[in-house]
Amino acid sequence: VYALVGILPTAIFWFLDSYYLWQERKFRAVYSDILEHPGKVPPFTMPVHLYTAGKYSFWDVFTSMTILPLYLPVVMILLAIYLFF
Repeated sequence: VYALVGILPTAIFWFLDSYYLWQERKFRAVYSDILEHPGKVPPFTMPVHLYTAGKYSFWDVFTSMTILPLYLPVVMILLAIYLFF
């Protein structure tokens, strides 16, 4: 039963890590647009809501190669411990 309890914090940290990486990608995109196209972004704004598709989607970040190999094995090991022990 303790293995199942361990899945909840792992899933929470997986979500939080993905969320912050998602926000970072959006802010980096705004920064890149400001550098590449001066005047495209109004001064003193951070329009991150404009970046939603492709690599800026939450699901893409949630399953990215920087996040998935870290959390998926932990969840799989905890499930294996629960099922086989």
